[in-house]
Amino acid sequence: MAHATSSSRLPILLLALVVGFVLWVCNPFDSAFNSPSTVMSDGQKHQGALAKVDVSVKQTATSPPSISVTVTNNYDTVLTLLNWNSPLDPAATALGVFSFTPEGASAPLDIPTIAFRRVMPPPPDNLITLQPGQSKTSHFTFEDPAVPVGELGKKAKLQCSGDWASAWPGYTAAELTPEKLDQLQYGDSAVSGPFKSEAIELVIG
Repeated sequence: MAHATSSSRLPILLLALVVGFVLWVCNPFDSAFNSPSTVMSDGQKHQGALAKVDVSVKQTATSPPSISVTVTNNYDTVLTLLNWNSPLDPAATALGVFSFTPEGASAPLDIPTIAFRRVMPPPPDNLITLQPGQSKTSHFTFEDPAVPVGELGKKAKLQCSGDWASAWPGYTAAELTPEKLDQLQYGDSAVSGPFKSEAIELVIG
């Protein structure tokens, strides 16, 4: 009699095991990928984006000394950069984005800089969108009193460096409305990080 009871329970146990296995296969993966702790934010997914943004400097004139700075998006998705305190900022020279080391000197010149008080959200023209492979070039001329050209000598090492205040991978400037920026600045969609160009020899004519 006991043997018959055990035999009748066997199909039920097997069915329970099969159902349990199916639920285990489906649910853990579903819950893991959709739980707040495992879903990656835009910022986390694109953490290395700014490392793929190249900054290059080229001299365009000697008297007065002038340069062009080209920023290229070598990342695999669209990227919108906030131009504050960057080589894309028209006030980059006054903000200390460029350093000048006269030939034979061991350290850059100590040039006074300014600071701006800026408030989010930024004006639309402060947002620069670069598609993959796209570049944006800015031009700068160095003259007194912003840069003491007479102290540079005939040649000086020039380098462009600083930090990107914010960048939004996967978004164009048109998509970053004030309302959208207000949402994103409290989340993890923005990334920030350093930039540095190769040093060039600046010839002063």
